[in-house]
Amino acid sequence: MPIPPDMMPIRIGWPSLWLICLIAFAPAGEGDWTRALSESGDAMIAAGSLSDRERINSVRGLACLLLVAFHSVTSATEAMGHGDRTLSLIAEQAFLSIRMPLFSMIAGCIYAMHPVAPGGYARFVRKKGWRILVPCIFTTIILILAKNMLGRRAPCDTDCMLGHLVLPYEHLWFLPAIFCVFVAAAALDVLFPQQRRRATLIALAAACLLFFSPLRQIQAYAIGNAFYLAPFFFGGAAIYLFRDEITPRMARGWPWLLAATIIVYAINFTLMARGMSSGRDSLAALALGLLACGGLLIFFPRIGLLARIGVYSFTIYLYHFVFLSLANRIGFDLFSVTAIGIVLGLAGPILVEVAMMRFAPALGFLIGQPRRRPRSEPSLALSGGG
Repeated sequence: MPIPPDMMPIRIGWPSLWLICLIAFAPAGEGDWTRALSESGDAMIAAGSLSDRERINSVRGLACLLLVAFHSVTSATEAMGHGDRTLSLIAEQAFLSIRMPLFSMIAGCIYAMHPVAPGGYARFVRKKGWRILVPCIFTTIILILAKNMLGRRAPCDTDCMLGHLVLPYEHLWFLPAIFCVFVAAAALDVLFPQQRRRATLIALAAACLLFFSPLRQIQAYAIGNAFYLAPFFFGGAAIYLFRDEITPRMARGWPWLLAATIIVYAINFTLMARGMSSGRDSLAALALGLLACGGLLIFFPRIGLLARIGVYSFTIYLYHFVFLSLANRIGFDLFSVTAIGIVLGLAGPILVEVAMMRFAPALGFLIGQPRRRPRSEPSLALSGGG
């Protein structure tokens, strides 16, 4: 959705971009400040192993925060009846090309850590279906019933509910889409068990090409969105599989990565502001998702609060909308509704999962977790290994 003409979009002029490039690409010399940048990059890499569960959970937590904050702003704007949608549009477009690609890249990285076992493809697909599609169907019913009871929109009848089995309901499109990507990734590992690295690179290249294909228009079962998520999924898998080659280079070259990300972000935001891109279909959007999400996956530090949020990322994704509706009835203006929505959208699903796993663990399959699990371990639904 383009930003209205009366808005003042963020503009980064070419002189500013040129200055960023000069700073990032300046040659290092004896005693130069770029040596300190390189050394700090080494420290960041050392502190941020790709197999560090707490750090990966921190990235999950960040992804949840971006998602809930966005939906909280847009929900509050709608609930308060604001004619000026400037804040909502900025929230929508600022991180549009990063939010869901980040979830997909995390899933790809974790899958690469725990790929499908030899001879276990059917079991893998069955378990992924149980842990992703079943919660998707159940949550669809819950959300539709909740909206029917609130009565703010035309009720969704039985035919409408059945239709959402084919066309995923609102934000739940991600679940059948990522399921399709999991199925494809597991098939590659089964077909080329001794050439995982090469197969992943070929899949990444093919996914980047298909990102621009008419297949993106297939709405049934979110197949088109699977082609949207695939480059980031295989990008995350490639980062893990080539971590020994990538991380030393990133330790020295992270200023270049940061500069490139800023430049591509500015280009992507400008394209969206001028209505020339939706933020999900351009080369700039693809490049930004790969650069920004890859950088976060490699460099993002451990943050205790975000790591604790990340443990419950799947439940937060499923049910944060329910608690945003509650926030709309508690707050008294746009900013209070937004702030309360962010808090409730994160805390509410966490409390639901804690209560469910403590008092009714048999219902864990409704949140992608069929058994009791350690508190530090996130839901297996979006992980690898089946």
